[in-house]
Amino acid sequence: MNEYDYLPSEAYGDLPPQADLYTELQMLRQKLDSLIEEYRRCGTEHAKLDRQYYAVKAATTLKLKEEGMPATVISQVIKGIDPVAEAREKMLTAEVMTRAALEAVMGIKLQIKTVDSQLQREWSTPPSGY
Repeated sequence: MNEYDYLPSEAYGDLPPQADLYTELQMLRQKLDSLIEEYRRCGTEHAKLDRQYYAVKAATTLKLKEEGMPATVISQVIKGIDPVAEAREKMLTAEVMTRAALEAVMGIKLQIKTVDSQLQREWSTPPSGY
């Protein structure tokens, strides 16, 4: 630890108001890191469920063709078959979760920009009395 790592409170009194903003900025950046990790996890899950949905859909389509169903109605009928409908529901739910995670990331980024600009204003404006 050097002389600049620690500011004794008896020498400087209370910390300047910028310290609160700096602390808030650090917390928001940590939250952003965790939300980006959540977004990655949700995106990976969505991709996996998307692959599963299309695999179930293709297998069911082939089965319906083999049973003699006309190709023109298969795309409409297939959405109501339970395994396909369940796989589609899971895939769409994962897509919504991925979008929600992205929106959370964007919201935190906006908060970081707001706090950062406030911090810049605080540091660029000298305290009154100087």
